[in-house]
Amino acid sequence: MEGQSYQARVSSRRPWLLVVLMDTSHSMGADWGGTRRSMIELVEDSVNNLLYSMALSHCVTGEEVRDRMHLAVLTYGSDDVVNWALEPSAESGGFCRAGGDDGWVTGYRHTSTYESDGEQVEMPIWICLHASGSTPMLAAIKSAASIVEAHCEAYPDSFPPTVINISDGEPTDAGIPVDWNALVEASEDIRSYSTNQGSVLLCNVHLDPLGLGEPLEYPDSPGPERHQRGLWEMSSVIPTEIISAIFASSGADSPGARRFYVYNADLPAFEKFLQFGTQTVLSTSLGRPQEEESTEVQVRVIGDIMPHPATIDADWEIVEDE
Repeated sequence: MEGQSYQARVSSRRPWLLVVLMDTSHSMGADWGGTRRSMIELVEDSVNNLLYSMALSHCVTGEEVRDRMHLAVLTYGSDDVVNWALEPSAESGGFCRAGGDDGWVTGYRHTSTYESDGEQVEMPIWICLHASGSTPMLAAIKSAASIVEAHCEAYPDSFPPTVINISDGEPTDAGIPVDWNALVEASEDIRSYSTNQGSVLLCNVHLDPLGLGEPLEYPDSPGPERHQRGLWEMSSVIPTEIISAIFASSGADSPGARRFYVYNADLPAFEKFLQFGTQTVLSTSLGRPQEEESTEVQVRVIGDIMPHPATIDADWEIVEDE
């Protein structure tokens, strides 16, 4: 798309849409490496922590919820179909607004209590996952296309939507052997949608269940296997405005024409992918609104402690940005 900038400032008038697609097939119930916890448990924890971070960092100012970030979370696996992990409102195009009675920020399912520095801390839980079924990835990609199309039409001046697809295996709804051309065509359909700021970004992360393979992070060419090539071809080229921030953090010397794609991700590589695929977009291309100020508390992030603004309260006023 000519004139792409990927530099729109996020606001409630120009909200950003994140779509998360999660493989919940039977194989995701296996232990991840030596963690003694299943991949699906750790993905659930990571995504819930990601949502908490983004809610507090970009949608909350004092006691107000600002509708700066929209969300669509789908799973694929159980009953071999695509399901909503967060139910959108009937009138939406398949995404949840941040604010309002049915907003996702205060619409978490329950809270989980853990201990930090001798104190009991409550963590909001939005997503609850269970491993069963196969891997209908093609259907999930097609479902995401209709969601991003609706959002691009409703918010043409916003930073383009971002889709993150998380899986540990090959799709089971695209033939045997897998017709990767069908997956690539469906992904190209997603990437064909755009706002005035650029085309939709599609990111793929493949999880390594054994945690033994060397992660292939943001490569400028696919690996030797057809599975690797298929996922790489499905993924978006990383925009120039974002790539410098990613590779400044990862220490790469020459970014090249790299793609939003990681293969053989272990837990640290997966968490880094979520951070780079979302927070890097928000902090480097969109930036934090200048009027935001926050106090800091400690929030658990999978074995680490990171600072975040004050804890979510369910009774906020919903406000618009200027």
